[in-house]
Amino acid sequence: MLESTHEAAHADNHHSPTEMEADRTSVGGVAVSLGMLAIVIAVTAYMLHGYFVREAEAIHHAQVLAKPSDALQALHLTEKEQLGTAGVVDKEKGIYRVPVNTGIGLFVREARERQAAGIPQQIVAPAPAATEASDQ
Repeated sequence: MLESTHEAAHADNHHSPTEMEADRTSVGGVAVSLGMLAIVIAVTAYMLHGYFVREAEAIHHAQVLAKPSDALQALHLTEKEQLGTAGVVDKEKGIYRVPVNTGIGLFVREARERQAAGIPQQIVAPAPAATEASDQ
């Protein structure tokens, strides 16, 4: 009988409710620590992503965009000439090109005249044939 009392006392000592519960302060500390670690990892990942995106753009600019290209320079000169000079796009259809600055002035003047007359402004997209003719 002594043996069974000893076993009962032994069983009660190791399995008491206070020993079986987790230490709430420690669990809370671990949870807060893990939350902070997750935030630090997320912020670090975001910052690294931004850094690598900037570096990729810098490399792209250095290897592709910064190199002089004769074809690109010729295209820029052609575009600049077309934007700054008048010309005939399609004489049969009566389509002509005017310099951008002149075109802006004409557009504004025409819009004001329409507004004064009570006519709504209508902007019509150029026909595809007109843009093809200007490319040729």
